[in-house]
Amino acid sequence: MISWYINKDRMIKMEKTMSGKAVLTKERIKRTAEKMFIEKGYVATTLRDITAKAGVTTGAFYKHYGSKEEILISIFNDGFTKQWEKFYELKEDITPITYAKIIGEINNGLADAFGTELLKVYCTAQLEMGNSGSLWKILDSEKYSRYEQVLLENLVSRYSTKYSWDQVDDIIAKIDRGVILDWIIKQGSYNLGKETNEMLLMIFEVIFDKWDWK
Repeated sequence: MISWYINKDRMIKMEKTMSGKAVLTKERIKRTAEKMFIEKGYVATTLRDITAKAGVTTGAFYKHYGSKEEILISIFNDGFTKQWEKFYELKEDITPITYAKIIGEINNGLADAFGTELLKVYCTAQLEMGNSGSLWKILDSEKYSRYEQVLLENLVSRYSTKYSWDQVDDIIAKIDRGVILDWIIKQGSYNLGKETNEMLLMIFEVIFDKWDWK
């Protein structure tokens, strides 16, 4: 009986050690992939590149990640989710001014979390995946975009405009992507959040009658 307890204790210790090693291996694969995505580009980096650099077998890789795309999602998931939660700080009776402000704050948070190099990886991966497998849609597991739709529908219904909510959404997305890409090209030389806010306010002056903003 004493021997059984000793063996059981040894087994528990071994399981904990193995579990700890698995966590370290998974993190090593992720960090290696992140570095390679930055240096070589997401599209050019292969699964073989990642396993060779991380010093793991293909089998070990698949124990932790199902694909290269899955690693990409794990890199960006927490940072994007944390920023998108800011949508819930907005009430449904928002103004164009408060909406532009929160989008600026979200982009500023993404800039702080990822910097130019990782946001470049995000953009190039988005290009490869295209609209059908849009990366931001995959990252939006909590469906923050649904609440954003509610906010935009309320903006369109409360302020004078000839555009529908989905047209406004499309315009905002194009402005947002353009500002982020310009910020990356210019190596983060200006405040991304401030620029996003100012660009959106300019376009909102065209979309909505400014005298109506209260």
